[in-house]
Amino acid sequence: MKLFQMNIFKSIYYHLKTSFLSPLPIRIYVLQILMRKFKLGTFEQRLKYDAIAYPGYAYGMYSAALQARSLGLKKISAIEFGVATGNGLIEMEKHAIEIYNSTGVEFEIYGFDSGKGLPKPTDYKDQGYFWSESFFSMDQKKLENNLNFSKLILGEIESTIKTFVKDKVTFPIGFIAFDLDYYSSTKASFEIFKLKDDLLLPRVECYMDDVGSTELLIASKGTGVLKAIEDFN
Repeated sequence: MKLFQMNIFKSIYYHLKTSFLSPLPIRIYVLQILMRKFKLGTFEQRLKYDAIAYPGYAYGMYSAALQARSLGLKKISAIEFGVATGNGLIEMEKHAIEIYNSTGVEFEIYGFDSGKGLPKPTDYKDQGYFWSESFFSMDQKKLENNLNFSKLILGEIESTIKTFVKDKVTFPIGFIAFDLDYYSSTKASFEIFKLKDDLLLPRVECYMDDVGSTELLIASKGTGVLKAIEDFN
């Protein structure tokens, strides 16, 4: 009971603090909370007001579904590179169901991860001053129990991506979330774009994590995810 009360107080404190710090008017912030918690309105309305978990994933998947529908496709693929605890993949499944109900386009979802957390940084471009080996480890059994239809692809990205590109893809890829943290892993994941044209939508919606700066993690075109994008381009 005490633990339950503590969680309530933490939640109240979090929302009070966030509402006062948010650039949004408080009435909009409260509306977001209510829409997210009780699923008020349509999927599109909640997406418009960011009243949805992982809004970047939701927007990318929804945009991909609209594109697929305009091309007459009934099913497409979505990928998350860097699954960790699996919260993002779980939300992708929820988004997929709502997007199917709205657009009629179905998703096949894949999650790539080593299953062991981050590997050892390769060099300075992996920003080892911020990321450490074994960060973001996965409880595979627990995650698999919480997934309904996503497919986990476990192993080092350099090898799993090659097998996937060669043998595994069935439906055109429309959305990819990149959350691999390192330069080296992110660059390796870009092998996905070597697929034949018919296995990629004309415009693949991408969400890139870790492209902003904090007090310690500095985003630049010389290191990290931005360097991987720069080199690929």
